[in-house]
Amino acid sequence: MNRKGGRIAFVHQDASGGTSLVRIARAAKLQAELYASIEAFLAADDRADVECAVLHETQPDDIAFQALRESKGAYGKLLPVILLAGKDDAESRQRARDLGAAGFFREPADGEALLDAIRWLLCDSKTPEDPESKSLNRNHD
Repeated sequence: MNRKGGRIAFVHQDASGGTSLVRIARAAKLQAELYASIEAFLAADDRADVECAVLHETQPDDIAFQALRESKGAYGKLLPVILLAGKDDAESRQRARDLGAAGFFREPADGEALLDAIRWLLCDSKTPEDPESKSLNRNHD
């Protein structure tokens, strides 16, 4: 489902937690990279082919989150960001909505559910002009 070059960026300050998420994605045949911070991701030379980011909640302040989201991912579109939070309460969910997160999961996240959300976003990142988009993008069938 993931096209050549498309990647998922995991932004997680805890190396072991982030590494676990990257391993889950790679086991599902997705290209994934780990970044220790939003700043590290934004400074990366190879971020242009990233199609989705998964961000640990302790990373962003509102400005940094918006910089990540507005960094143009693959195809020059806003980068969809899934937020991982330590708690699942009304305030955390509302914060994710206010930030414009494409998804929200409480940590530890269910690996299969997270992969499903990522795959959903990868399908959405395809454009109508993309030859693969017709069969994969539910908005253009």
